[in-house]
Amino acid sequence: MDTKMIIVRSDTLAYGCYLRKTHGLPCAHKLFALMQDGKSIELQDIHPVWKTLDMEVVKDSAPDSDEENKLLQSLFDRMIQQPRNVKRRYIEELEKIVHPKWKNLEEPLVRQTKGRLKKNATKRDPSAWEYAEKKCTGKSCQKRSSSGSLHGC
Repeated sequence: MDTKMIIVRSDTLAYGCYLRKTHGLPCAHKLFALMQDGKSIELQDIHPVWKTLDMEVVKDSAPDSDEENKLLQSLFDRMIQQPRNVKRRYIEELEKIVHPKWKNLEEPLVRQTKGRLKKNATKRDPSAWEYAEKKCTGKSCQKRSSSGSLHGC
């Protein structure tokens, strides 16, 4: 027996029936229970979208509509009336649509990454008290003067 299936079956609340909620398919604990009982999945346990799934390509058998042809003709007539530089831009864009060329796709540039920063790259300057503390670590600073302050600090 698979240990994951045993854990899932014993802890269905923690599992949360993810597959049921997101895809409309039976969860692992449901499949495990069916397997233990010697039963199979029922059709009602599967979401209708999976029952009606068709893998055949749908062919567009509808003939060209007159409205689409009229719209294209009106756009073409407007393009013809434009100045030459605008016509060239239209032609370039139409060429991209009709004959797509993947000219603008290039391999990415290889860049030198920074890698791990050096130890001093992000080290901050010590604060005043840290600086004084570091300076006063010697034995001379440990002796107190008569006033009670540390010597050399």
